[in-house]
Amino acid sequence: MAGHLIKSRAQKNYIEYNRLTDETAGSPSYEIDLPNGGESYIIGNLIEKSTKSLNHSAMITYAEEGTSNPSQALYVVNNSAVNDSGYSTVAFVRASGSPTGSIINNIFAGPGIAVSGGSFTQSNNLVTYSDPGFVNKVDYDYRLKSTSMAIDAGTDPDVSSTGVILTPAYQYVHPLSSQVRSIAGTEVDQGAYEYGI
Repeated sequence: MAGHLIKSRAQKNYIEYNRLTDETAGSPSYEIDLPNGGESYIIGNLIEKSTKSLNHSAMITYAEEGTSNPSQALYVVNNSAVNDSGYSTVAFVRASGSPTGSIINNIFAGPGIAVSGGSFTQSNNLVTYSDPGFVNKVDYDYRLKSTSMAIDAGTDPDVSSTGVILTPAYQYVHPLSSQVRSIAGTEVDQGAYEYGI
């Protein structure tokens, strides 16, 4: 039986600036599972589903087991999500119930659909079957090349309806570190990395 890379039933979740990747050996179910919803923020993460994943329906799931948490709000901002499973049935974000929130400035690379379910504001997401211009996708290096279509293609995500700042403040540095992220060009870049930092 496969588990999930992250699973939380908490009423409030902050999942920020992580590397959540199956890679060649991992065979989980979902990468992020928030089975009862909650006020949830997924910001600035690297997320990858492998060919060995045992669940080909979604990468991030929300309220799969019911909407028992009092708040049903999901914010998915400036993540780089890559579907290496080969399955076009994958939803990068799949929500049950009627959560509100925003899905902004993400890179959704590989087969599948960006979002299924929910009543989200969606803007400036890059959805592509091909490599959007990562430095080395095969080795999970999702920093941007100078020719990437994600550069300066985002928008300021501002704040959530609950007053949480959504603009990414950091970016992941492998292994297990981070650095301050600021806008290096005219607009924020899509995905988990700002080119030029």
